[in-house]
Amino acid sequence: MLLLGTRVLILGIGSPQADAINYCQSKNYQVYACADSERGLQRVKVDGFCEIDIKNSENVYRYALYNKVTLIYSVGSEVALPTIASVSKKLGLPFFADLPLINLCHYKHQLRSFLGNDFSGNVPFLSASNVDDLKLWDIFPCVVKPVDSQGQRGFYISLTRRELADCFKRSLNHSAAGKVIIEEYIEGPELSVNLYLVEGRISFLQVTDKIVFDQHPGIVKAHRIPSRVIDRETNARIYRLCEEIVDKIALKNGPLYLQIKLKDRMPKLIEATPRLDGCHIWQLIDAFCEVNLLEAAFQHLLGNTVQFKPRASSNNLTLTFITEKPGVRVKKAKYLHSKNPAVQWYYDEGELVRPVNGHRERIAHFIHRG
Repeated sequence: MLLLGTRVLILGIGSPQADAINYCQSKNYQVYACADSERGLQRVKVDGFCEIDIKNSENVYRYALYNKVTLIYSVGSEVALPTIASVSKKLGLPFFADLPLINLCHYKHQLRSFLGNDFSGNVPFLSASNVDDLKLWDIFPCVVKPVDSQGQRGFYISLTRRELADCFKRSLNHSAAGKVIIEEYIEGPELSVNLYLVEGRISFLQVTDKIVFDQHPGIVKAHRIPSRVIDRETNARIYRLCEEIVDKIALKNGPLYLQIKLKDRMPKLIEATPRLDGCHIWQLIDAFCEVNLLEAAFQHLLGNTVQFKPRASSNNLTLTFITEKPGVRVKKAKYLHSKNPAVQWYYDEGELVRPVNGHRERIAHFIHRG
């Protein structure tokens, strides 16, 4: 049974959070939001907004308390998770992941160390905070990225030792912790895995292909369902790997998003985070098999029973991003499919594209067959 008078506070008003805001509006919940600026507020409807840095848990606490919210949530935001956990705990509100687990997944080197060298899905890695640390690394090509960032910020690939120091210095600029992680670069297909847990068990699992730019490895341009690169045996290996990860990190309830690459058909974990992804893949999954992970998360937190009954589907669907270089003003008429009513825009006409990964920034997405 749905709760009456549900008052939800959403942290952030970007495109992933807009999904959550729109869902709550469809359920006639009272919706409040906070973010560090009003940018994007014109694309969502909320009952109240306050300009707050969502990393500032004390200010978020005061705002949540003042508005007597019954739930605090965010979609696709790594930085929102600690605030959700700490403020929800302080107010006695429901939440999925606690702070130790959030920090474990957030700091990539800590998760690698925690899983251990004997964990089949792990890859060789080195955490580094100064150039001298690089002397200990001898695997090329390798990935260099901050231990504590998301959205492909500070992500580089080093092909040789000569390139490594430069990649390290550039990546370090994106790390608040002042540390980067260097990992073996896996030559293989990329996959996204969306899990949903109920009482410590995997209740739903969906693998999708992550399609990236050839010239910008790691930067996604589309997601495809069902996967075209895995067979039944590989899928079973992925499921076993997911079970091992869930068992290791001891997450009990809610969504878990994994990024995986295949090395000789063996799944290798790239990243894990206890939240819904920030790429709107829940929409793709819902269109494919009528499982709505966003709705499941809200209803689960509100104390309702969550069950998954995926519909059998033979459709091949793709979620494609429309991208642009940072610093360019959006002119919707120039983009393919821009007149398609299914396109969900993140920018208004003429708005300046902001830098996130610094190469190809997402400005809209749409779902289509094929």
